[in-house]
Amino acid sequence: MQPALRAKGNRIYGIGQGSSTSSNDPFFNVHIYLNAYGAEVVAPDGKLRIAEPEIRKRVIQAIDSYVKPIKSQCSPPDAVNWGGADDNVSFVNKKNLVAMNPTLSIPMSQLANARDNYYQNMRTVPWPNGPDGKPTPTMISVKQILIFKQSKNIDNAKSFMKLFLTPENMGPMLKAMNGRFWPVMPALIEDAFYKDPADPHRSAAYRQFTQAQNKPFPQTYNRAYAKVMAEQLWGKMLGRITVDGWTTERAVDELIDRMTKVMS
Repeated sequence: MQPALRAKGNRIYGIGQGSSTSSNDPFFNVHIYLNAYGAEVVAPDGKLRIAEPEIRKRVIQAIDSYVKPIKSQCSPPDAVNWGGADDNVSFVNKKNLVAMNPTLSIPMSQLANARDNYYQNMRTVPWPNGPDGKPTPTMISVKQILIFKQSKNIDNAKSFMKLFLTPENMGPMLKAMNGRFWPVMPALIEDAFYKDPADPHRSAAYRQFTQAQNKPFPQTYNRAYAKVMAEQLWGKMLGRITVDGWTTERAVDELIDRMTKVMS
């Protein structure tokens, strides 16, 4: 699409492919690519597997695929420096045709004041199948609630959360967010609100969550992986390729070395 639009004089890029260390979106999106290529960097038992030869090979394949549109100049050049909301801004400003985003924040930004954009000019689609032709597993990030041990009102906090986390209270709150965050309770996700075919975004998210395998992020299996996210190791690895000109193999090996150290 990009060459055809450029031929008509439109200054537009094919896809907004972030690769910075100042946004968490590349972390989220890279893991979708890892899923597509079967690169299980952390096993369900918590074992770090990224250094295993077969997993390393699959990681390299996934990253080669991720950076291809960037290296082919099919992504806005400033995407290497994008902050958290910059991918949204780029898409809404029509700098790129496609955006990868872990929530429905982009269409939600249009619902109140630009309903034609929401219903007519934008579409949310599930992730495409992987290279093996099978549906790409979907990443899920379940939001957690903490009650600090030294809190002065632990019992009151627990009582409030017990009330808050009922379908009767959680359901209306999530619906008021128009589906930006998704329910984990089966009784809520089957609400007609999420399946409504007249809504091109929520219905697409519903299909993605119910028709593809759902996988948690690796820190669910090994909490030390949270350090990988905190240090933006995947974003740094992408920068080595897209900014510093490293080969994917060299960048992945540096990633493996640092990841092994922070998780040891």
